[in-house]
Amino acid sequence: MAYGRILEFKREFRHDASPLNSADYSIKGRKFLEYFNTPKIIATEGYHLQAAYDAVGNNVFEDGCGIVLKDQSKYPYVTAVLNSPIARLFPSVCKSEMMYSSYVAPTVLRRFPIVFPDNRLTEDLINTVSSYLVFLNRQKYSTDYGVPEWLRELTGFYEQISNLLVLDTYFINDLDTGLLDALEENIHPYAGDMNSENSDSLLSALYYIKKQILASSSGKYKFNMELPGMLSFSKSRDEF
Repeated sequence: MAYGRILEFKREFRHDASPLNSADYSIKGRKFLEYFNTPKIIATEGYHLQAAYDAVGNNVFEDGCGIVLKDQSKYPYVTAVLNSPIARLFPSVCKSEMMYSSYVAPTVLRRFPIVFPDNRLTEDLINTVSSYLVFLNRQKYSTDYGVPEWLRELTGFYEQISNLLVLDTYFINDLDTGLLDALEENIHPYAGDMNSENSDSLLSALYYIKKQILASSSGKYKFNMELPGMLSFSKSRDEF
């Protein structure tokens, strides 16, 4: 099947007519294409875990592993967890327990504990923020002139919100109700087409949501955006 697709590609685009080498299209192992066209999470192997949700299933994973879930509604949440600071610390935990080296591999990843929130609101917020991040990261990598600083900051803001909610699920479980209310009030699934080429309206909407969240939390609580990959909040001085 792969050989036929490559020949079709060459005919259509009139590429080099030299004979194909078997190494150009060889597939090792049946599992390589077993989950083609199946939604999955692609988790790259290495010393720093990174996960991306492939909703269509177009990708295969030669230098990584694929995570296929029975419940497709859980994909955004699990992706957020695997991209959180908790997952970044996991290889070190494995190493300290002499379970494996600090290198993330499927054997190690299989042991990673996925904890789900006690309330539906937190999971819904993380799922929605994950959809924002899919769109924002697509915008970051679609430019030919480098990523604008404002787009980096906007993406970082939503990454930090996701991290905060994941950390609260795993460790704190005591997120201030006022902060949670501010997130619930402003973070909603986008009603339009997030795959549309006309992205200006959605970018404007996400920028507006960010301003509203910061405004809602500027009184009793304020966000600390200085920690890389982490979002924290602290009481204002007049509250102590």
